[in-house]
Amino acid sequence: MTIDKAANPTAKMISDLAALEGGNDLQKRVLSEFGYQIGRWVYLIDAADDYEKDKKSGNFNPFIKADINDKDYINSVLSQSLARAYDAYNLLDIIDFKPIIDNMMLYGFPNKQNAVLNNRQEVKNEQSV
Repeated sequence: MTIDKAANPTAKMISDLAALEGGNDLQKRVLSEFGYQIGRWVYLIDAADDYEKDKKSGNFNPFIKADINDKDYINSVLSQSLARAYDAYNLLDIIDFKPIIDNMMLYGFPNKQNAVLNNRQEVKNEQSV
């Protein structure tokens, strides 16, 4: 099983939900891609966070199943999803909640990713966009 095959159900579910908010076919397509990449990231960041616990307990983990234990590789997989989500997000004409979503995309998700991959507490970020 590949990590993408494992992440696909969660990614597809978030994709389908996000697409429902589109007012036209183009918006639906962009929101679908945004949702897919966020859903993929959420599934895989959880797997990365649970890696050691799952390894000890024998629970399923896509990174263990695919024999991936390289933090740099896992970081690049996660960063790819965030980059693709951000690209899709930038195609949207968002007005409501834009500062909050910008903050999540530029600070929140990357900060969480760094904390998980480096086994450390999240850094409180006082910056806001």
